[in-house]
Amino acid sequence: MMLRLLGMLFSLVLPPVGVYLVCGVGLSLYASIALTLLALAVFFGLFAGPGLALFILAILHAFACTLLCRRRATAS
Repeated sequence: MMLRLLGMLFSLVLPPVGVYLVCGVGLSLYASIALTLLALAVFFGLFAGPGLALFILAILHAFACTLLCRRRATAS
């Protein structure tokens, strides 16, 4: 429960970290990394508006993954 709350907090600032804490390494982590990198590339490379919209989408994706993930991250 505490790990899920920590993952939700991290997903607001760094979406891939929040997904990694709760779900571990998997497809949702790679999707979160891709969305975050795409948002940063658009934000700094092209225009701020669409980049910010993509970053909000990455945050929503990470938040949904931390809430709906069924597999727990295992410590290795």
